[in-house]
Amino acid sequence: PNPAKDMISIQLPENMVAEAAVYSVTGAKIYEVENLQGMNKIDVQSWMKGIYFVHVTSEGKSSVTKLIIE
Repeated sequence: PNPAKDMISIQLPENMVAEAAVYSVTGAKIYEVENLQGMNKIDVQSWMKGIYFVHVTSEGKSSVTKLIIE
């Protein structure tokens, strides 16, 4: 869900392997994970409220999604 309070999910298509990184609005990397597959949950309870950007990269292609933590 977006906005989120405690958990976020990253759902990848079948047979896709990706990396994800989350950045604050100031550009600081606050989370990074490699070898994502399928459904992935990330605990965000300890993150400060605000706006973040989730970067998902696979096979040289990237997508960026704005994330709001309440």
